[in-house]
Amino acid sequence: MGRLSWIKKIRLKSFPSSKRISKIFVEQGAMASSVSFESEGEEEEEEEPKKEHIPDPHPILALGHMYSPSRILLVAVELELFTILAAQGEMTRLEIQDALGLHPGATADFIDALVALGMLQKYKDGQQQQVVKYQNTPETGLFLDKARKQTYVGEALEECSRKHYLAWDDHGNFLKDKSREVEAVRDVIKACSTDAMRKLVKALQFDSSSFQPEEKHLRADAIFELGFGFWKSRLLLTAVEWRLFSHIASSKNEALSVEHVQSLYGIRQEVAKEFLDSLVEVKMLEKRRTKDGLVTHYANTIDGALFLDFLKPTYLGARMEYCSEELYRYWGKLPEALKTGKQQTDLPHKGAEDRYQVLYQDEERTSTYVYTMAYGIGHGMYSSAVRILDFSRFQTVVDIGGSSGQFACYIAQKNPHIQCTSTDLPQVKPIADRMIPDWECEDQVTAIASDCFKDPFPKADCVLLGMILSDWNLERKKLLIQKAYEALPAKGGALYAIDIFVDEERRENFFALVGCLQRFIDMGADAGISFTFSDYKGWCLEAGFVRVECVHILGPVSAGIAYKE
Repeated sequence: MGRLSWIKKIRLKSFPSSKRISKIFVEQGAMASSVSFESEGEEEEEEEPKKEHIPDPHPILALGHMYSPSRILLVAVELELFTILAAQGEMTRLEIQDALGLHPGATADFIDALVALGMLQKYKDGQQQQVVKYQNTPETGLFLDKARKQTYVGEALEECSRKHYLAWDDHGNFLKDKSREVEAVRDVIKACSTDAMRKLVKALQFDSSSFQPEEKHLRADAIFELGFGFWKSRLLLTAVEWRLFSHIASSKNEALSVEHVQSLYGIRQEVAKEFLDSLVEVKMLEKRRTKDGLVTHYANTIDGALFLDFLKPTYLGARMEYCSEELYRYWGKLPEALKTGKQQTDLPHKGAEDRYQVLYQDEERTSTYVYTMAYGIGHGMYSSAVRILDFSRFQTVVDIGGSSGQFACYIAQKNPHIQCTSTDLPQVKPIADRMIPDWECEDQVTAIASDCFKDPFPKADCVLLGMILSDWNLERKKLLIQKAYEALPAKGGALYAIDIFVDEERRENFFALVGCLQRFIDMGADAGISFTFSDYKGWCLEAGFVRVECVHILGPVSAGIAYKE
């Protein structure tokens, strides 16, 4: 499938209302399998009452995006960060920036992401509390310091970084390539498995005499698991891109044999088996056997059937298809982005603001982006926000940069008295006009064309900034907050900013940090800076708001609520 060609199929789909989505969640979560297969390796016995299964998309999304944390570690090894830190003992951010030749706009997010991944430690200097210093963890100091030749395992990771990561961008065609030796392809797929990681670590022969007493218990498992994580991610992305989960869901008995998959995708039987078994190992598929026990088939997990079947309105694969066709290869250029501060994508834009103008010049890219935001990210986040946050006291709500109008529609569905406006650039309005009726909200939600920086915000009791602030630099962040303040009434108005705030110590919220690195790859040095809730609170108070609070929404997402009175 060519780059972005899948969006042509998306246009044929009807966009579901949240009522339909909720219904499917309930039905799918409580559904007992009616397939006439048995789980492989299980004896027939009296069935115990089945526990209710609560659908959870997070493991699927985490695996699909595993390429980014994996890539961060690989690049750190390639840049010899751990070796330099071992020689110095400890370093400040500026010292690391100078030693590696990194761009100032990306250094903090890059090294703090490594802290969040458990690959670095950070602490405040005992005498100068405002000075933050970084050092290796015991594991990275032992296994990723080139000076310790007896225990250094970075050579395999360096090879992955330089040779294999980008080669796996075309993973699907790699599996189909019949010019390759079968054993070679099988070996590569097997290398993705957790079992292979364990064997690899076990096979490493370390000279224990080189270990310090406090190092005897240290292992390299976590380093390898993270460094080679892009392989597992790529397996899932390929399966999603191939619509494997939809083919399984629509097949007889909702399960496929190795031979069927081999024929379906034109790959060899041995390769098909390794591919499917690898998906079983990462818990994306289940093995079933026929009643006679002779033939093994592969079926979707309950969550896989719910979230990865293209034909269901709960499909979350749009984001992963976008990752597969675009974002994965851009992360291959992370070293260039870190060093040059230049955008690494195909879009010929000049900075963050120009990016959207260029993006929306192309109808397919516009549709891809809007659909991905709605069905790859938006549903879980905005449905949770509407459930947790109270909008009932408002009569009017405006969503700035509202894209498809999804957030406004979810608010309207729960609050029949509210009139909502969703604003975005002129190229997006026709898409929103088509999607809003599918949520059955055309009487309450209106989409208008507007540039959030050039045009005043529509007046409303509540202004929404849904995942908007993260995109912009400090000056633009403050401008958006100030314009929100001016659009609100003197009494009772509030700004709801739904975003991913970095934790105050910049140690834990990896998703916020990796999101900033993604934008740095995408936009270069003009990309939005990462920020904490304290940063946001300060900007709101500066704009004139009198009270600001933080409410957790879902996963790494929170709402920063600023009150005007």
